[in-house]
Amino acid sequence: MGDQFEDKVLRFVRKYPVETLAVLYLLPLLWGTLVPFDFGQPSDTNPPAATWFGLPVVATPLPDAVSNVALYMPFGFLVLASFRRRGWRIPSSLVATMVLGAAISYAVEYCQLFSQSRIGSKADFTCNVIGTFIGAVSVSIATFLGEALWGLGRRTTGRYWADLRNQPSGTLAQLCAAALFLASTAPFDVT
Repeated sequence: MGDQFEDKVLRFVRKYPVETLAVLYLLPLLWGTLVPFDFGQPSDTNPPAATWFGLPVVATPLPDAVSNVALYMPFGFLVLASFRRRGWRIPSSLVATMVLGAAISYAVEYCQLFSQSRIGSKADFTCNVIGTFIGAVSVSIATFLGEALWGLGRRTTGRYWADLRNQPSGTLAQLCAAALFLASTAPFDVT
């Protein structure tokens, strides 16, 4: 029974490596932005002066803004790559990626309004959407550079997807190494 389950999971990961990586990135992202899960009624008796779709309009310190952008860049990259892998054209995949990123970001920020130790805001939402956009555009730029400038085209892209399909854990290890490198060089707290 256990071997059949493992075989099904491995087949799924090999068949959908980019989607698997996107989900494996999204789950800790959601965990980290909602921890410590102390939800309840907001204790703030002074409501914010201005709101935007229920999110308070407050200033965000630069380190927080940078970390919010950086947290959503890999998500935008992986989601757009997933849509492109399924044959979506760049404009439609970019729009779908932005809608998905905005929806997840809004849900997280709105949930943070009910947390006693987190602060959801329009500025965080905006930074998250910008991060999703930068990650998504980087896929488009990389594809353009690979195909147009260097003539690598489908041959290199096909080899990349084949490597990703055959060794998804290697790609995940590379992404984790890149994230650790960025975290070690950045002087800001990822919140």
